[in-house]
Amino acid sequence: MVTAINDEMFSGEAITDPYSYYGRIRDEDPVHWNELYELGVITRHDDLVWMTRHHELFSSEFWARDKRPPYPAIDESDSNADPEDAVMEAAQDCPVSAITVIDDETWETFSP
Repeated sequence: MVTAINDEMFSGEAITDPYSYYGRIRDEDPVHWNELYELGVITRHDDLVWMTRHHELFSSEFWARDKRPPYPAIDESDSNADPEDAVMEAAQDCPVSAITVIDDETWETFSP
């Protein structure tokens, strides 16, 4: 008996064991249409290479016009978050006395 592929890409099954989840898609349907998220999932290396070399046939312009909300949903507080604020917030809960932050080519050491 063949079971349908679970299109919930963020399910516990997919998160816990992504190699088996995407391996099954690669074995059973390497160019898979995900009905839930309405997108194509390409799982074979050769297919991805071909698509990359023929970029003129594929466009991300569709996503610029897509009015659907992102998936999974993005928390409003995350959409405009300053990465440095997130590091500082994490540092407050960190049990170590000094943390090194990498910002492009700048290293900064500070104590929370």
